[in-house]
Amino acid sequence: MPHINIILTPAEFEFYNVHHQSNNIIVIIDIFRATSTIVTALANGARSVIPVPTIEIAKQYKANGYLVAGEKKWHTR
Repeated sequence: MPHINIILTPAEFEFYNVHHQSNNIIVIIDIFRATSTIVTALANGARSVIPVPTIEIAKQYKANGYLVAGEKKWHTR
């Protein structure tokens, strides 16, 4: 029977040895960081939040005058 692990952030994935065990199922639920960031932005005056899947798309928004933020390898250039 498979063993199911629930991980709350992708950073925890490295602690699970899935390469040697074929009966592991890992579900990553990365919702807490996003929702806390969205709530904080809205509470501090943002009119809306537009989630985007890539840094390139975020940079396009920035080039059009939007305030952008990111949590993964983000560099302001």
